[in-house]
Amino acid sequence: MTQITIPAQVVNGHLQHEKSLAELEGEDVLATLTVVPKHAPPIDWQKSRDRIDSFNALKDGWDSYRAPAPSTDAVSQAKLFLEEAATSKFAPSRFSPAVVGGVGFTFKRAERKVYVEFRNSGSVHALLSDGVSDPVVEKVQPNQSAYADLMLRIKGYLHE
Repeated sequence: MTQITIPAQVVNGHLQHEKSLAELEGEDVLATLTVVPKHAPPIDWQKSRDRIDSFNALKDGWDSYRAPAPSTDAVSQAKLFLEEAATSKFAPSRFSPAVVGGVGFTFKRAERKVYVEFRNSGSVHALLSDGVSDPVVEKVQPNQSAYADLMLRIKGYLHE
């Protein structure tokens, strides 16, 4: 039994590799496929902090419609959450001002998504969705301890 490693990639749904298997003709071969996803480049946490700070400069109607600008409290809570994400070494896929007033973060992996929203009202909610079953919405207490728990929940949900 021979075991070999062949670097390959998936292109248009097909496995492509550059190594010929002709040299193994007639041998019993154990083939194991390990999929290692490509990851986005590492996040620049300081740039992300600065970007969230920039949300304080937005005015009502920032989206060219009637979106309320994020409140200073929503921005502060979003920064606290970003710090917890940095501590957890788990970067959001994206974050932006929310059109309902506040700041929203999206975490995605395959079909699963978690959207965390810091509303101008002071409330914080997390929506967990897999694209198949009904989304689940959870209320989150606006404090660092709850954000640490939420980061664990997000990691677990996206990697189930």
